[in-house]
Amino acid sequence: MHGEGKPASPSVSKVLESIPGVKAVYRTRELEEQQAKREGDCLIDKGSDSSSINKQLSRFPRGTTFHRLIRIRLRLLGPGIYSSKQLVERELQLVEQHAEERVELELQLVEQRVPRAEERVERDLELVEQRAEEGAERDLQVVEQDLQVVEQREVRAEQREVRAEQREVRAEGREVREGRAEVRAEQLEVREDQRECIKRLHGHSAIGYTCVHVHKFKLRAEHLGLHKAMCVLLEWKSGVAPDVSTWVPEHIPCKEAMAQKEVIILCRFLPSTDLVLGSPPLPPLTTTNQLPPLSAQTTSVASANYQVLKVLSREVKRVTKETNAAMRINLDGSGIADALGSFC
Repeated sequence: MHGEGKPASPSVSKVLESIPGVKAVYRTRELEEQQAKREGDCLIDKGSDSSSINKQLSRFPRGTTFHRLIRIRLRLLGPGIYSSKQLVERELQLVEQHAEERVELELQLVEQRVPRAEERVERDLELVEQRAEEGAERDLQVVEQDLQVVEQREVRAEQREVRAEQREVRAEGREVREGRAEVRAEQLEVREDQRECIKRLHGHSAIGYTCVHVHKFKLRAEHLGLHKAMCVLLEWKSGVAPDVSTWVPEHIPCKEAMAQKEVIILCRFLPSTDLVLGSPPLPPLTTTNQLPPLSAQTTSVASANYQVLKVLSREVKRVTKETNAAMRINLDGSGIADALGSFC
């Protein structure tokens, strides 16, 4: 034990020098042991007995290293220790050996603790790295979430803009449809007016052709009564004699036209081959309100002109023998005699 402890002291001292805390403790114990050795040598050299040694030990407080070393030496060596200096030296060597063994044990404990400390440091480093990585991942996730939120906001803003544009387009479409509806309504009104005009003039187309062509072919003065009757029928003014080249009919107010009296005149015609100017007299023209009979000559000329005009106006239906033609004429009370005066 003693032989093994001696060579180990230099290495132990070197190790202790490398550890600041253990080095200070070891240095303190070494100084105390050296002091105890010197004091013990002094007591032994003086030839002190046990009582004097106890008195000398009382100078030191209990629990100090010197006090413990002297007590251990007294127990081990017995009463003959005070007469032998070599035994004291051997005791001190044993004390040093025990101290070295204790230091070795402490160093072993330190060496055992160092790997644990290194493991703890490594674990702490790993935890720090892991936490740093987790924090970085969390930061990346937060950044990605923020980017997603920003993108979603941009998409929503674009969607709102698109919806606003769609609303504008729909409003424009509604305006266009309303405009089209107004145009259609106007077109319908125009068509209704056209239909009314067509309905009003549809039954009188033949008489209209007759009236116009009578002006073209210079209707004689004695036939102005027929001209006036046709003008009243078509709601034209008939007070002025027509100009055969530049005549334009004048329209009379609707109220005056509606207030006129209605008279039906029945005309009998012969076939067109027998109806020429200067033909033999025809039967007199009869009316529903029993007007006086018309003269044969006037009736013949008027009927001939009417027949010629129907041929010239390219009517599909020709007048044949024993054909009855109905003329609906609107006249006021005084216009009956005026319209038919030339026929009487």
